[in-house]
Amino acid sequence: MVRSRDALKLERGEVHVWFARLDRTPARLTRMRTILNPEEMAGADRFFMDVHRNRFIAGRALLRDLLAGYLGQPPEAIRFAYNEWGKPAGSRRD
Repeated sequence: MVRSRDALKLERGEVHVWFARLDRTPARLTRMRTILNPEEMAGADRFFMDVHRNRFIAGRALLRDLLAGYLGQPPEAIRFAYNEWGKPAGSRRD
């Protein structure tokens, strides 16, 4: 996970592509769960198989950590908005 106190910088016209493996140790998953909000944990708990639940937790925690690096704030402080179909919703900034 991104741990630098320096915010990542995305310049105009620039694209960053990240790749992450979602298989984590139980100890690492325990730490990752601490930055998820209750709705995300409820979503994770709906998975029947541990492998899928754990990958959901890892993916969401890694997303939060990356965004936190760009925004310069703690990963647990990031709030997501969803539309009526449960898809991520955002606002347009021109």
